[in-house]
Amino acid sequence: MSLPNRSWKWVSEWLVDYQPPGGADREGWQYATDYPSRYHAHKGSFDYVRRKRWQRKCRYTSTGPWFQFGLTKLLDVSMQVDHSGSPEEPLLLWAIATNGSILRRVGVTVIKPQGDSWEAVLGEHAFQSLSIGVEGRVWAITSLGAPALRHRVTNTNPDGVAWLLMDRPEGSVTLRQISAGDTQVWAVDSQDRLYRRKDIVPILPEGTSWELVDEHVLHVSVGRHDQVWAVLDTKVNETKVKEKGSICIRRGITASCPVGTGWEFVIGGGWSFVCNRGHDIPF
Repeated sequence: MSLPNRSWKWVSEWLVDYQPPGGADREGWQYATDYPSRYHAHKGSFDYVRRKRWQRKCRYTSTGPWFQFGLTKLLDVSMQVDHSGSPEEPLLLWAIATNGSILRRVGVTVIKPQGDSWEAVLGEHAFQSLSIGVEGRVWAITSLGAPALRHRVTNTNPDGVAWLLMDRPEGSVTLRQISAGDTQVWAVDSQDRLYRRKDIVPILPEGTSWELVDEHVLHVSVGRHDQVWAVLDTKVNETKVKEKGSICIRRGITASCPVGTGWEFVIGGGWSFVCNRGHDIPF
């Protein structure tokens, strides 16, 4: 197995993964009746095949160049994920300044990702988190922990329409972070509880209500194809997360099961932030 390019370096040797989905025995083996099949940790009377998963860590080191976008200090930033890829078509890039005001970057394109300048998006609310979804929908969390949606953001109407404030999840103190994908919007509250916005459809882009998915979640990121990654703490025992700040991916997300079936451990620990919005390949 080779690394993608010279920016990647191996930082460990190959090791047996003793915590694959479905579990494994003491030696790391999983068993099944035949290939391909659903694997489990303990050999049964009708199991005739087995497999073992290996893993090796690598690290990416960026060589830049990095561009400083002026001296404005930011709390959060989000870029459009459903861009056509055309070199000349503007890209949506919004941010939150440290005073809670919303900014949008002017002149961002594929060939000029740094853009030209920041412009303020006028409004009466201060914010702490935002995420650009598909079709010009900008989701955000106010400084008071309320979810909000600003839609109809286009190249000809770059500020969109006014903010639509929504109710917090039932029993939630305040929301603090939000992330939007193709058809899914997930959020984390001040008690590290994870929610999914229900019933988001074209005629009702704001959805109807919040659904509790899990607890002990520090940060969530929803990318293309509605893939959900998160940073979890040590209390998620069924995922066998042993370190606070472990990165996991949500498995089993389908149209009939939009919340998925569980977490798969990726790497730990000590992480506080994860973003999977920069790729277009399903995992």
